Amino acid sequence: MRIGAWIIVLGLAGIGAGCGGRDGSGPGRLKVGDRFALSDLLGWPSVPEACHAERFAGIERICLVDSEGYLYDPFQSADEQDTLLVLPAERQIGVWVEFYDANVPQAARVSAVGADASIRAYAAAYSVESTIGPCCPEDDEARRIPASARLGPYGTMLVTLGQAPQVPTQVAVTMSWSRLYPVGTKLEGDQQVVVQGGSNWAGTIVRYYLGKSIAPGGDAGVPH
Repeated sequence: MRIGAWIIVLGLAGIGAGCGGRDGSGPGRLKVGDRFALSDLLGWPSVPEACHAERFAGIERICLVDSEGYLYDPFQSADEQDTLLVLPAERQIGVWVEFYDANVPQAARVSAVGADASIRAYAAAYSVESTIGPCCPEDDEARRIPASARLGPYGTMLVTLGQAPQVPTQVAVTMSWSRLYPVGTKLEGDQQVVVQGGSNWAGTIVRYYLGKSIAPGGDAGVPH
């Protein structure tokens, strides 16, 4: 996986491990019931403590969540054979973020729509381990998929994703620091980051596979 200058990549994890599962063997269930609206999470005062404690670039905790109420820690691996988390293809997926109090972005800066969006989602049937072909869907704007992003009342943000064009696929959700915050903003965490200007992209990326992992050289039906 490429980790370029000023790019923080989340999601170097295996399949199926969840935040909230006490034994670490499966995903933690957020809410019991057959129906679950991802938008309900915006009313929660915080992301559950069992989720990944990111503590970097203004983000205190982060989780992936699906439409059945299961939480997934992008960093908790249950299968050493997979380089990224693998999520169920039949469920809607969201990214749930809790910011440090000092780094809650202004609502006007939180958008997943248009050319100036601070939050973007991409999908393509690429292996993140590919060395001879494309590895990362966010490198091509043609791979962008619909998404929405909203702030909650307690300093949280929920990004919900539209349907991926095919399965299996790799999904990447990007958060641009310079579009979420004014240049010069200090982003809290174990190591402080200062938002830079200029043309170089810098931000946080959450990536995972949908359906199943994709082996190098096994990109599945990528349209060109």
